[in-house]
Amino acid sequence: MRKSLFIILFVIATRNSFSQTYYAFPDSNATWVETHQWGGSYPCIQVNDYEIYIEKDTLINNLKYSKLAYHNHYYINAYQGCYNTNQSYTNGTYGFYRNDSANQRVYIRNYFMFNSSSDTLLYDFSKLVGDTVQALMGSYVIDSITTIIIGNTSRKVQNVVYLPDAGQSSRTQIIEGVGSAQGLVPYPGDWEGGDMLVCFSQNNQKLYPDTNGVCQHINSIAIQNEIKIKTFPNPASDKIYFEGIDLNKNTSIRIANVVGEIVNPLCPLDISPSGEKSPSMDVSNLKNGIYFIDILQENKILERQKIVIQH
Repeated sequence: MRKSLFIILFVIATRNSFSQTYYAFPDSNATWVETHQWGGSYPCIQVNDYEIYIEKDTLINNLKYSKLAYHNHYYINAYQGCYNTNQSYTNGTYGFYRNDSANQRVYIRNYFMFNSSSDTLLYDFSKLVGDTVQALMGSYVIDSITTIIIGNTSRKVQNVVYLPDAGQSSRTQIIEGVGSAQGLVPYPGDWEGGDMLVCFSQNNQKLYPDTNGVCQHINSIAIQNEIKIKTFPNPASDKIYFEGIDLNKNTSIRIANVVGEIVNPLCPLDISPSGEKSPSMDVSNLKNGIYFIDILQENKILERQKIVIQH
């Protein structure tokens, strides 16, 4: 009798854990920072870094939408045997999304790749294990549902498998109130395995993948101007060098990993060491991987660059 009662209570508790309060997507003060990599084997990679943010609310056909804007930094890794270096910065309107909280769905329109004039299903959090979802991102099947702590809230996570015609990468997580772990709106049919939601923040607080560190944003100054500081070599193993820095100003360097965690303290950049033509920084203690370098002058970010460490 006790065993049967325990099983009944366990089933009820399990059901309740997935029928918890639904957390809709934010309609203000939220930012998604993403990286998309494709176009060949390492180190010949092409990278798009996006910062997608909510610009304002708007009404379309008397329905409330959140207008998404974006900053984009695109570059081809400069390395012998790869393409020539190509860096560009753009910004514009990414699209409009709206919450259908009653049905636990999120819709998007005018996604900048397709210029759609009607709503397209982006996420459906009402679906259960075993359901197939047809959405902008492609066709996927939910094979399990778990939870994750976002800030102080417990959110539903759909662990999904993409159907063969949806691209190369087969699995991801879709998080209630946040979106796919591969980005808010990944390219449909182009899952190359290099797409990642680096971090998500709301009201200037980092919430995903954790609350540690800061959510490193793409520098708005660098978006408006071409990069003037050269950082080399890339990839680097022991040292990185800087050209074009005005050493008469108080200059410092900060390095963060792809989840926004600061991996070195704010280090002053002094004049060149003896025998070296350019200021340098020791990176021999960093693990292999991709990092963001912030170049600061007078405690303000002058530029942000990405560098690969390969020992």
